[in-house]
Amino acid sequence: MTTTNWLVGLSMCLVFLGVKRGFFAASCSMGIVLVLWVIQRALFPSSDPFWNIFQESEVGYLFHPDALGMLPKLITFFFHSVIMPAPETVADNMRLTVQPLWPGQGSILSMVAIAAWTLLLGLGAWSCAQLARSGSAFAARRVLYVILLSLAGQLAVSIVFGIETFLYAAHFAPILIIICATSLLTALRPYALALAIPLIVFAAINNGQHFNTSANFLVGRYTEEK
Repeated sequence: MTTTNWLVGLSMCLVFLGVKRGFFAASCSMGIVLVLWVIQRALFPSSDPFWNIFQESEVGYLFHPDALGMLPKLITFFFHSVIMPAPETVADNMRLTVQPLWPGQGSILSMVAIAAWTLLLGLGAWSCAQLARSGSAFAARRVLYVILLSLAGQLAVSIVFGIETFLYAAHFAPILIIICATSLLTALRPYALALAIPLIVFAAINNGQHFNTSANFLVGRYTEEK
């Protein structure tokens, strides 16, 4: 969590301070975190160091074969993170997964929501390209650069690390939604609203249903083990 969230801070340092000053600010923030970790370690001796990503147990998640390669990670990153498909069970019904599934798989409602989300994401991507270009009059262009750099960093981490990409959706789904929201700042605003309103309804129903299914699965598994 610390690693992925730090990407936003690094992006801000680079965009607003430049390479040299940004590197200095990032180094200072690392020093502050190190001091705080020393205090934490003194109070809680069993706590792991924040650089445990270099331990063997963590390195084993790099390009893990159970993640099924690049395509499932990209699908989960851009689609499952917002519109969850009907989860499947793996490993002798011991855990749930959405990694091998296609967008909208499992229900008609999910397919409709995916269609709306795909169109809205396309509008957002086009709007970002228009607002981010050098000749744009968009006043918050540097903020947009931070958002895009943060998304690129999150995507890079998701590609190289982890088995179930969906577990990290809370890190990058809000950024995708922000990118879609930029379409409200362009001439595409009416079309974006026409897609966003039904999408919110369909996504809430779809994700709520699959959340309940997942929760019931976990409750049943816990009851069996107990």
